[in-house]
Amino acid sequence: MPLTQLNFRGVGQGRLPSGSILQTQFTKYSTATTLSYSGDAPIAIPGMEVSITPSATNSIIQLQASWGGETANNSTWDHTFFFYRDSTQIPASSDFTTSTGSSRNFGLGSACETYYAGSDDSSTPAYVMIHYFDTPSTTSAVTYKLGWRANSSGTLYINRDVTDNDAGDYERYMSIISATEIAQ
Repeated sequence: MPLTQLNFRGVGQGRLPSGSILQTQFTKYSTATTLSYSGDAPIAIPGMEVSITPSATNSIIQLQASWGGETANNSTWDHTFFFYRDSTQIPASSDFTTSTGSSRNFGLGSACETYYAGSDDSSTPAYVMIHYFDTPSTTSAVTYKLGWRANSSGTLYINRDVTDNDAGDYERYMSIISATEIAQ
């Protein structure tokens, strides 16, 4: 039977069934760069943003990001990655079970070091992949960004390690962020 004769929530009338992927937007970022950050201050990572214009107000946006790099002060502990919807951090602190007025660092994941050798913080890259489902409730363009927050100030090395030598034991990464609209 041709698809146009089926009627799944209006498929025959031009609508796709709930759960259908309507569009995917993505950014591949391979520039090796650095970002200075202040302790306990959320910040967007340059180059890690993607814009999408939802086709319906009830669409769900599936966000995915992968990031590789290193921190100079070995602060791969006490940090989190999260997303921004335009300038709003998501998920919100209210989405987490914490005490009222909590000053906890919250997010979707922390980068894991690829090798730990005491105080080695010049050639020990870290990697994280995070996901989130957002409901922006709009048909206007939305820009999503990858965010970072660490306990102490320092430098984030994006798509590279600290030393960045052109040798076999120093890595380079490509970071990716994507937004996929899912019909409801």
